[in-house]
Amino acid sequence: MKHRLGALALLLLFLAACSGNPNGGTAPPQHTFTVRNNTSAAHKQLTRIEVTPVNGGATLTATFVCNYGETKSVPVAIPRTGNYTVRTYSSDGQSMWWDSVALALPGSSTLDVFAAGYPVRFSGTCAGIPNDGTTMTP
Repeated sequence: MKHRLGALALLLLFLAACSGNPNGGTAPPQHTFTVRNNTSAAHKQLTRIEVTPVNGGATLTATFVCNYGETKSVPVAIPRTGNYTVRTYSSDGQSMWWDSVALALPGSSTLDVFAAGYPVRFSGTCAGIPNDGTTMTP
């Protein structure tokens, strides 16, 4: 009985050690984008977000699939709180962008892409800011 309890305790210690972060630390803070695809007048499949610090630095990319009418949670491990250029792409390579959006760590923002009107016009918001440009067409 004593031998079984000792083996069980050793097994529990081993499992506890294996369940932690393999790097020994905590996961880096992330900014999470809630992507809402509202392209009702001309459906687009959204597939990628690129986030680049406005003051220079590496572009971070997150891939996902968000069809018309869907909402996806997309985490991006930005290096620090600050202003970023945010660009989202559709499966056909078209994009929409925001030149400067304040992102926090940890934090979250909603990114909406719309298509409405006749002729169809694409527009969007990121963190409540209207997009600065788009190449999206029906």
